[in-house]
Amino acid sequence: MADTMRNPLLHFLRGTVVPCHTGDESDAELLRRFADEHDAEAFTAVVRRHGPMVLGVCRRVLDDAHDVEDAFQAAFLVLVRKAGSLSRPQLLANWLYGVAYRAAVKIRAAAVRRRMMERRAVWPSSENLLHQLAKQTVLADNRGMQEAKYPTYEVRVRAVQAVQGGMPVTHVAQAYQIDRTTLHRWLARYRQMSGPEGLARLHGSGRPRKLQEMTPEQWRAVILEPASSFGFETDFWTAKRVHQVITQQFGVSVGCRTIVRRLQEAGLSYQKPTREYFEADPVARQEWLRSTLPQIRSAIRDYRAILYCEDEASISLTALLGKTWAVRGQTPKQKVTGKRGSVPVMSAINAQGRLVFRLYDKRITSTEVIEFLRQLLWEHPRRHLVVVMDQAPPHTSKQTAAFIAGQRRLHVFHLPAYAPDWNPDEKVWNHLKHQELKGHQAKTKVEIKDLAERKLTTMSQNPALLRGIYFRCCVADLLS
Repeated sequence: MADTMRNPLLHFLRGTVVPCHTGDESDAELLRRFADEHDAEAFTAVVRRHGPMVLGVCRRVLDDAHDVEDAFQAAFLVLVRKAGSLSRPQLLANWLYGVAYRAAVKIRAAAVRRRMMERRAVWPSSENLLHQLAKQTVLADNRGMQEAKYPTYEVRVRAVQAVQGGMPVTHVAQAYQIDRTTLHRWLARYRQMSGPEGLARLHGSGRPRKLQEMTPEQWRAVILEPASSFGFETDFWTAKRVHQVITQQFGVSVGCRTIVRRLQEAGLSYQKPTREYFEADPVARQEWLRSTLPQIRSAIRDYRAILYCEDEASISLTALLGKTWAVRGQTPKQKVTGKRGSVPVMSAINAQGRLVFRLYDKRITSTEVIEFLRQLLWEHPRRHLVVVMDQAPPHTSKQTAAFIAGQRRLHVFHLPAYAPDWNPDEKVWNHLKHQELKGHQAKTKVEIKDLAERKLTTMSQNPALLRGIYFRCCVADLLS
C-alpha cells in the first residue's frame, strides 16, 4: 500500500482535523460554496466540523493507524467527488458517518484477505511435507477428538513452521487462537524430537474409558435391533433400556449419562418415530405407485391441470402445550380450558403454495366434500383440476362419485388405504396444531373456530411457507 503520509491531500486533511469554531454557515451552504465556487475554505470548514467524528468512526472499526488514515482519507475523497450531488446536504453528518463506516469496513476486509494470503504463502500445508506421519496422525486426530476442541496435528505443524519462518510467537498464537505458552510447548517438543514427530498428540493420563472396546458398529447393531427382542414390551430404546442390556452383556457398572455419550459418539440420536399403521398394505402402496401415480401425472400433463391434495381434520379445543424455559425444578403452569369440543376443517394445498380451506360447525359428510370441490372449481374457472384425497367414506360415497363424474374439469384420485404420510395436506394440520395453535387460549368452539380461521388465513398468504410444508411429504416430488 502506498505511504499515505506522503499524500498532500492527507496532510491537508490531518492538519484540519482540529476541533474549533467553524462559523455559523450551515453544511448545505458550505457544500454549495465548495461545489459551485470551488471554495477551499468552505471544504476546510467542513473537514474541521466533521473530521473528528469521521476519525472516531474509523478508529472504532480499525486497529491499525495506517488503515485508519486510509479510511479517513477515502471518506473525504468521496465527499470531494459527490459534493454537488448530495440529495439532502443538510444531513451531511449522517452521510459522512455512513461513508466512513463503509470505507473502514472495506479496508478491514481487505486487510484480513491480505493477511490470509500472507499466511498461506509463509505457512505451507502439511500435505506438501514429505512426512508420512502427518497423514497418519491427522486421521487419528480426526477420529479421536473434535477439531473445535483440540488443534489438529496439521495446525501444530503449520504454527511451528510459521515461527521458524520468522513470524513472532505472539502473532502466530493470535492467528491460531491459542495461548503463547501452548505454542512455546509445541516448539520445545519439536526441538526435543528434532522434527515433527514431537508434535503428535500425547495421550493424557487418567482412568481408562469404560466400554472402550465397543465399536460404533456394535452400538448401532444393538440399537437397530428391536428392543422387544431383548425382552422389553415395546420396540423403543431408552437410555435406561440400553443401560440394562449393556451392563448385563458386559458386566460393567456405568451410568446412563455414559451410555448417552457413547450412543452420540456412534452417530446415534434420540428421535421421535413416525407412525406406521398395522393396516397399511405395502403391496397396495406399490400397486398405487405403479398404476395410479402415472395416471395422475398423465392427467396433469394432458389437461395442463393444477394438482391439489385434499384432507380433513378436527381442531380440538384442548390445546397442545409446547416447551418453555423455566427455573430448574419449578415446572411452569399454563392455563387452558377443560371443556371438550372440536371444529371440523377441510383444506387443499398445491405445490405452488396455494391453500384453500373451509371450517364447519358439524361433521363433514359427502355434501360438504361436494361443496368444497365446487369451491376449488370456482377458484380456477378455466383450468382442469386434479385432486388427490384419501379413501374416507365421504370421498368414496355414491353421492360424491356421481358429482365427480359430472364435472368435466375435475379429476379425482384416491390414495391407498391408511397412507396419511403420502398426503401433503396432512402436513398442513401438523403445522397448524403444533406451531400456530400451540398453547392457544380459546375457551369455546366459537373462539377456536375464529382463531383457526385467522391462522389458516395467515398461512394462505405465505406461499413460501406452504411450499415448504408441501414438500415435507415423502411423495410430494413424485406427485408434482
